[in-house]
Amino acid sequence: MKLGLENRVRLIRGTIDGLLPSESKFDAASCILVLHFIDGEQEKLKLLKSIKGHLKHGAPFVLVSAYGDRDNAEL
Repeated sequence: MKLGLENRVRLIRGTIDGLLPSESKFDAASCILVLHFIDGEQEKLKLLKSIKGHLKHGAPFVLVSAYGDRDNAEL
């Protein structure tokens, strides 16, 4: 079924720090399998707050993260 999303969705590759000010508010965002690569709770919190600051009020945010010891082969 064709949803007509090709004219409404844009994939932006890069980091949130690289967004232009004119692109500062988005309808939705995702952060998938990223947080476990960032050391320290403060750095993780900084990233999440930055994402929140670039979202429109009430916009959906999808977060998927691995949890556990990064040195463990199971992770």
